[in-house]
Amino acid sequence: MINAFVAYFHFLGIMLLLAALVGEHLLLSGELDAGRGRQLVITDVIYIVAVALVLVSGLLRLIYFGKGLAFYTSNPLFHVKMTLFVVAAVLSVYPTVQIRGLRPAVRSGQAPGLGAGMIRRLKLLVRVELMLIATIPLLAVLMGRGFGF
Repeated sequence: MINAFVAYFHFLGIMLLLAALVGEHLLLSGELDAGRGRQLVITDVIYIVAVALVLVSGLLRLIYFGKGLAFYTSNPLFHVKMTLFVVAAVLSVYPTVQIRGLRPAVRSGQAPGLGAGMIRRLKLLVRVELMLIATIPLLAVLMGRGFGF
């Protein structure tokens, strides 16, 4: 039974992660006033929680509740999947640092001071993250169906 709950939390984390990234993308599209800045900071916190949920539940599935460590590590699609996750995580550092830097302005009720160039860069990184993260479940489904061996 716990296997089902760990799998559920893994899937829930993936959905939450994608929703947070879409939210960040939408919030970065338009005028970044104080209200949007606050929403962006909150959305980034949700993103971090979702990444932690995916990571912890994924490790639990890998080691204890999945098809076994040997099944996953012997499949090259698993390694591609993990590489995409790590690349997305590394790419997320820059936007997270920039968004966390908005906290003082947001706390004081001021509009965050991000220039148009910075907003374009952040949106591009979020789009790339979305593309990478959206590809990972496809690889998982292919692995589960026996591809990659």
